[in-house]
Amino acid sequence: MQSKHRIFAEDLLHFDRVSDSLVLIIFNKLADTRSLGRCSAVSRRFNALVPLVDDACLRIDRVIPAD
Repeated sequence: MQSKHRIFAEDLLHFDRVSDSLVLIIFNKLADTRSLGRCSAVSRRFNALVPLVDDACLRIDRVIPAD
C-alpha cells in the first residue's frame, strides 16, 4: 500500500529556510526526552540542535531499590 503523501526534495528545501533559533524554540516547547530523542534521529541538523535544548523532562516509571 502506497502512502497518499509524498515528500519531495523541493519541500525539504523550504524547511531548510527555518532558522535554527526557531527550531530550538520548538524543541524547547517539547521538553520531553523521548520526543527529543526521536527528533535527533531525523537529521544531522536536528541531532546537532537537540543538545542545545534548555530543559528536558525525564519521566521515570519505576525505581528499583539498591538492595
